[in-house]
Amino acid sequence: MFRTFVAKSAVVLAAGFLCAAPVQAADEILVTGSRSELELGRLGNAATVISRQEIERRQTRYVTDLLRSVPGFAISRSGVEGAQTQIRVRGSEANHVLVLIDGIRANDPATGDEFRWEQLTTTNIERIEIVRGPQSAIWGTDALAGVVNIITRAANQSAGVDGYVEAGSNRSSGGGISARMRRNNWNFSAGAERVKTDGENISRDGNELDGSATSTGSLAVGYDNGKGQSLNLRLRAVDAFVQTDAFTTQPVDANEATDSQTLNARLSGRTALQNDAIALTGTVAWFDSDNRFFSAGANSNATRSDRLTLAAQADISLGDDMLSLVIEREQTDFQQRGPVSMFGDPNQDQDTDINSFVADYQGLSGDLSWLISLRYDDNSDFDSAVSGRLSLAWELSAATKLRAGIGTGRKNPSFIERFGYTPDQFLGNPDLKPEKSLSYEAGIDRS
Repeated sequence: MFRTFVAKSAVVLAAGFLCAAPVQAADEILVTGSRSELELGRLGNAATVISRQEIERRQTRYVTDLLRSVPGFAISRSGVEGAQTQIRVRGSEANHVLVLIDGIRANDPATGDEFRWEQLTTTNIERIEIVRGPQSAIWGTDALAGVVNIITRAANQSAGVDGYVEAGSNRSSGGGISARMRRNNWNFSAGAERVKTDGENISRDGNELDGSATSTGSLAVGYDNGKGQSLNLRLRAVDAFVQTDAFTTQPVDANEATDSQTLNARLSGRTALQNDAIALTGTVAWFDSDNRFFSAGANSNATRSDRLTLAAQADISLGDDMLSLVIEREQTDFQQRGPVSMFGDPNQDQDTDINSFVADYQGLSGDLSWLISLRYDDNSDFDSAVSGRLSLAWELSAATKLRAGIGTGRKNPSFIERFGYTPDQFLGNPDLKPEKSLSYEAGIDRS
């Protein structure tokens, strides 16, 4: 039995080595694999980077269409364009993947801690960084199966303007524009887009079309004096409307719809001390969402959430190595409103606080890189928790890397899972405990 297992493992490893997908340049910089910038070749976890050049070459409208080619990713959409879209990584649940947009946590507490993938297009995105495996030691809850970091476009050395207009069947249309400029120590970028369609009919009876419309606006302002001091502001707002069918044993024509608005904002400042030996960063991030659900043309339910994150980080250079220390506080509020019925009262207000401390060490001396991360979470609603990660990467050559990693993941139950209420359909369980995972991996990357 053991010999059979070893033989099969050898065949799998050999096949993976021979058929491995091309990897990015080892010196490409990641901002997601650790709490400070890190070369891709130094990371022991499986990672994928989708560049702006790849986005333009693929010519896809939605980010989920790009992610279909990422190993370990499964994408599903529960209807027509604009309907709920979910991503599962390595068999996880949809709310086990943390999504960052320019460093802002974008998972929505008002929709079960899932990210609204159906509202994210490729317009004005510079690159996408993906790190698979549990990253809770770095990023906390929601990062049980992996992290996807969406980085929007910023100004380069010269001004630039991009735009598009398109139209298609079912009265589908889209248009967007983005502009970037740099002046002295300042850089500015902004973008706006609207995509709309009358949609299609997915029910087996009736002929009602389910349409959608999504408008997105973004703004970035940055300052860097070239002497170690910088300031960055990022804003992103989304207004989306989608019509849906009712579901029994199969989709049934119904006049149902969802109207949602989302706002992300982040202000960060950084200063370097002692000839860049120490860098201090302070961050304030705000997330706000408002979701209204309609049935038969009437407002049937509404959920709302807001999240305030405060963080202070110190990056300490130790020769070739780096130590990052982070103190973070996250405060989240949840609100649900709806009509009282014979089944109960959905109206409620909930909140939770998390105070965290993170220590992240990068051992980068020599060809063998090792990363060790520890996170302590003091949660107002659950027991205190410690998450850890160990990552090893050995660069045998410029084209070959051996890597291995082990880490723990943690996912706190969402407000919907604990307190959510839909008459005659769903009742939350306030006694739920956090989900935990232990994951380990080993691999060979060959370009």
